[in-house]
Amino acid sequence: MTLRLCADAGATWMRVCLARDGRVERTARVPAAALDRLDAPLRRLLRRWKAPRVDELIIGAKGAWAAAGRRAAAARLRPLARRTAVMSDVELLALACFGGAPAVLVVAGTGSVAVARPARGRLSRAGGMGPLLGDEGSAFWIGREALRRMPDVYGERLALRLAPLWSFRAPEAVRRAAALCPSVLARAASDGRARAIRREAAQHLAALAKDAARRAGLRPGRVAFHGGVFSDAGLRADFSAALGRDWRCVAAPSRPELAAAAWTWPVRKR
Repeated sequence: MTLRLCADAGATWMRVCLARDGRVERTARVPAAALDRLDAPLRRLLRRWKAPRVDELIIGAKGAWAAAGRRAAAARLRPLARRTAVMSDVELLALACFGGAPAVLVVAGTGSVAVARPARGRLSRAGGMGPLLGDEGSAFWIGREALRRMPDVYGERLALRLAPLWSFRAPEAVRRAAALCPSVLARAASDGRARAIRREAAQHLAALAKDAARRAGLRPGRVAFHGGVFSDAGLRADFSAALGRDWRCVAAPSRPELAAAAWTWPVRKR
């Protein structure tokens, strides 16, 4: 019998589930905490669930890419479980999609990133560099391109309001640009400029997937997609076309912590 605790720690909320032999028994949503402070809310949940110690603990935390921070977090969490694994939320999503099998995953929300996991070896990443250095194909990128190419639709006044905020220290500007994405994608059916932006966004996302796969030494196969940008059917079709016939697209789980908890993936002791 294996008792596993799995948590998806975002910027605002942390979703947690407790699974016994792959069957989810308990779920909760609690306010998010910093990576180095996750032990306290998880300990409270385990106490409430009368499970002071579990066999396996898997944490997927937003932006948890640095090895040093992951090791420190795993050390703090070790009293809660016999085995622990700390990874980024994108890695947790890849685990939820494919378990321990080779995987390619593309995430496109406000930003964009692709990861690939080989059968053996370390996970590879492409993109995820933020709005100044990357995020091609993301909601931010789509909104920014619409401001540049379609000023008659979205108005020069909006662009002027954004301009004073346009720096990496002003995330509100990024959010405002990203908020235009649904409108741009909706207009693609009747506006050639919006359609071109959608097609180029899909091509950027396909390039991220192929780049991550190349870095991981993976051949074309399944690629999972996740994020609000992929909610548009036209973009999904463009993405599939840009990947080519050798790739098969599948939707990632909407609740990665639940799907990851059900896998029998062997968690490495840390």
